[in-house]
Amino acid sequence: MVLYGKNQGSDCWIWEHRTVCPSGCTGCGGYGAGRCDSSQRTGTAVKGIGRNLCSGFCGKTSGKANIKKNLEALGIELDETSMKKVTERIIALGDKKEQVTQDDLPYIISDVLNHDSEDQKIHLLNYSLSLAQGLHPVAVIKIEIHGEQYEETATGDGQYDAFVKALRKIYKYQLKKTFPILINYTVDIPPGGRTDAFVQTVITWNFKGHTFKTRGLDADQTEAAIQATIKMLNQIEKIQDNISETV
Repeated sequence: MVLYGKNQGSDCWIWEHRTVCPSGCTGCGGYGAGRCDSSQRTGTAVKGIGRNLCSGFCGKTSGKANIKKNLEALGIELDETSMKKVTERIIALGDKKEQVTQDDLPYIISDVLNHDSEDQKIHLLNYSLSLAQGLHPVAVIKIEIHGEQYEETATGDGQYDAFVKALRKIYKYQLKKTFPILINYTVDIPPGGRTDAFVQTVITWNFKGHTFKTRGLDADQTEAAIQATIKMLNQIEKIQDNISETV
């Protein structure tokens, strides 16, 4: 069951199994805003694809209700703040033309609630990964740390390896700081076996005797690993702050 995603061939979106037009009507039949009858609010197709009708999923409030309904089906209950964060994450993933299904919800909840994005001191501003036959993958990254921007390039045995090596160069040569050790790397996907299924990457790190895990969630495995790595960098900032307070 698709909760949120882009309808191929039009500018409509899918809420559950229904198509939602950006103009807010429920009668475009999945053709897009240019072929809507905006007076139709309860679901009669103008151009006649019955299975693509939408009815009642045309707003932020109703979308939230749809998500809540699917969470209840899974036996999951969230408070108002957590529900808002999960809803925003689902919409953000859908805006990348990815389909969000009920099976994805536990992974999204874990990703959103286990890593608070507030008060982050490190932000990945930009990155480029290149892969060519017969050549080592190359990563070019631009990152902001405590308001200062740093850029670096590195090659690696894989795209993620190149990304991490570029980060290590920034920490070793520009910041003169210790970079955590990667202990374990696991990948998991929800059931269903779709080629566009979300990937949850869980990476275990060790930093100055502290072992911890970070998670990333995306349809692209490398992107998921990068998300987990940036969360790790923000986590070690907190660890360093705690070490400083105890000294």
